[in-house]
Amino acid sequence: MFSKLNPSKNSSRKKRLSILSSLLVISLLIPNLISFKVSAAMEVPTLYTPFAGQVFTSGRNFLFDWSSCSDSVGFAIDYEIQVSTEPNFSTVEFYESTELSSEYYYFTSYQIDDGFYYWRVRAEGFFEGWSAWSYTWNFTIAEIPPLPPILISPFQDANLNTKKPEFNWEISLKDTSHPYHGQYPGSYNIQISNSSDFSYLHIDSETLTNNYTSEIALSDGEYWWRVRPIGFLGTVGQWSTSNFTVDTIVPTAPIQQSPNIAQLLTGEPTALTWDYVAGAKEYNVQLSNNEYFLPTFFDEKVSSYYYITATSLSEGTYYWRVRAIDFADNVGVWSDIWYFKVDTNPPTINEVTFGPTLPTVDDEVMIYCDVTDFGNINYIKVTYQYDGEEEWFEDYATLFMGTIYTFSIGPFSEPRQVNFYLTAVDEMAHVSNSTMFHVQIVQPITSANYPLGVSSVLFSLFSSMIISTVIRKKRRKKS
Repeated sequence: MFSKLNPSKNSSRKKRLSILSSLLVISLLIPNLISFKVSAAMEVPTLYTPFAGQVFTSGRNFLFDWSSCSDSVGFAIDYEIQVSTEPNFSTVEFYESTELSSEYYYFTSYQIDDGFYYWRVRAEGFFEGWSAWSYTWNFTIAEIPPLPPILISPFQDANLNTKKPEFNWEISLKDTSHPYHGQYPGSYNIQISNSSDFSYLHIDSETLTNNYTSEIALSDGEYWWRVRPIGFLGTVGQWSTSNFTVDTIVPTAPIQQSPNIAQLLTGEPTALTWDYVAGAKEYNVQLSNNEYFLPTFFDEKVSSYYYITATSLSEGTYYWRVRAIDFADNVGVWSDIWYFKVDTNPPTINEVTFGPTLPTVDDEVMIYCDVTDFGNINYIKVTYQYDGEEEWFEDYATLFMGTIYTFSIGPFSEPRQVNFYLTAVDEMAHVSNSTMFHVQIVQPITSANYPLGVSSVLFSLFSSMIISTVIRKKRRKKS
């Protein structure tokens, strides 16, 4: 609202009444000297300034001016001015009455917002009363622009992986730091350049909203962007400026370091390592029990170029891969697929056989054992003694075929009992022991009952049968 700096309308009316009273007194005292003629209406003021459509952009001090008006008696004794934001003056922002015979009013420093306004004037005579209103003129105060907007995205020094980025900022506010208020934004001017001084513009556009999506594809590189508000009355505000980088090149694939391909591990929390990739912000590492990574046991993002599993791994084969993600969120290609094995269990001694089943002192006793492990067998040790004596002997079995290991003892000088057990140790130093086995060594059968060499023939046949039986069992287990 405007505030009044000139005498009030009541004061003006008091003056008019005072003058009118004086004239009446004089007319009574000197009746032949003064006569009144009240047949003519009061003139309607003609507006001078502010002229229709005038815009004030640098100050709120200006003059309302109009023509002087009279009637049959004389000049107007009062003028009333109205200012409104509505053409029908349904609401009035400001009204005032001027001094006697004053046909202007000086408007200065009122607390009125920037805006579009209408104004009109009417005159009042001694006897004819108020005239009709003048024609309505308009003027605009467009001095204070909206405040610079707060830029949201891309944020300062942002890295973007799109060539047509979207720009967002907060809606600009009216400047309320003055005793009168400025304008709301009507639109925004956005500019994008590859130089900080905006000497070359890739984009110079106006938008009605507080966001804008680039209409042209930007090449990879660094850019600056700025936005300024344009008030709804056309007053241009100050720039807000920021910068960003367009980066659409994906990172290279990391080179894996450890575990090596097919490396055997204990299953404790496992460290996966790879080489640093230039420009990488983080890495996506996946671990699965199949090369298709369905499902994945771990699918994590880490900022370092290694990853340690949070838990111990169970026995099995694991596949892993890694890819880099840069600061623009470009996702690189996967590395090679490497695998490693986890061995958490000791070897399994599946079956132990020996032959011949009734060995004599002249025979060499062959011991066969079927030993399996997820990893590799380091060695199989045979520990044996004779007739329960305190002294124990040790020797090592050799691989015969597949998972079959063999060891031989004998011949013997005399009948006796051989006691033995097996110890299997795998590559991860896991140990398993068999139960105790017993072999009774007897005197050979005399040649009177059997042809020469029959025991050797029988043993060879028996050994072949044992090996065939073990192999068949092994195949059945695999199938």
